[in-house]
Amino acid sequence: MADLYPPIVNGKSVFDLNSGKYLKMWQGPQHPGVTGNMSLELVISGDQVVECKTHVGYLHRGFEKLMERRRYINCFPIVCRICVPEPDTNEYLFCTAMEELMGVEIPERAKWLRTLNLELSRLASFLMWTGGQSGAFGHGTVAQWALAHRDYVLDLFEEWTGARIYHM
Repeated sequence: MADLYPPIVNGKSVFDLNSGKYLKMWQGPQHPGVTGNMSLELVISGDQVVECKTHVGYLHRGFEKLMERRRYINCFPIVCRICVPEPDTNEYLFCTAMEELMGVEIPERAKWLRTLNLELSRLASFLMWTGGQSGAFGHGTVAQWALAHRDYVLDLFEEWTGARIYHM
C-alpha cells in the first residue's frame, strides 16, 4: 500500500504517468442539480484512487455568461432553467433582487402569493427527492406515492397559473 503513493516535491505529489503504474483520469462534470458542476481529476493505481483534485466551475450550460449581456427582463426565461425541478426559488431571488435594486415595493397580497408558491414548490421538490431516493433504494411503493403527491402539487400550480413547472 505504501508504494502506491509517490514522493512529495515542493508540497505536491509527483506521479510518473509514463511508468504505467498510474493513470490520470477525469470524471465529470457532475451536475448535482442546484449547485454547479464539478469535475474530478483522479490519479489511480489499479483500482485505488491515490489523488483527487476537484475543479468547480460554471453550470455546464453557462447561465451566468448568458445573463451577462442581457437586460434583466430577458433573463427571467433563463433563471427558471438553472434548476428545472425547483425553478421558483431562483426566479424569486432574481425578481426580489431586481425589485430591491429598482426600489419597487410589491403589494402585500403578492408577498403572500409568493410565499404560498415557494412553500408549495419546496414541498414538490421534497416529494420528488423522496420519490427518487426511495425508488433508488428499492422502496417502490413509497416512491410512487411521493411522486404521485408531487403531481398533485403540480396540478395545483397548473390550475392557478396554467403551467406545471415554469409557473412563476
